[in-house]
Amino acid sequence: MYNSTRSPWRDCRDRERRNKMERWLLIMETNCIDPSREKEFNHWYDNIHVPDILETPGFIRATRYESSSHTEGRGKFLALYEVETED
Repeated sequence: MYNSTRSPWRDCRDRERRNKMERWLLIMETNCIDPSREKEFNHWYDNIHVPDILETPGFIRATRYESSSHTEGRGKFLALYEVETED
């Protein structure tokens, strides 16, 4: 189970244009390779990576979660990216 520890990022693009496109959900699991740098990883992910991604055309929203019971072989963090496309 993942618990939301971050607020969703939102993009305020034209809603009318968005309603004409197909929407998809991109699901990403991630881990920080070095646990001693997890705070730095989270800062980079939340303050640099996600804002950069949301500047990419088609990416509408991102929400990130942290696992409350991490399972070996799975990502400790889960990011959901809402994507829109015409094709």
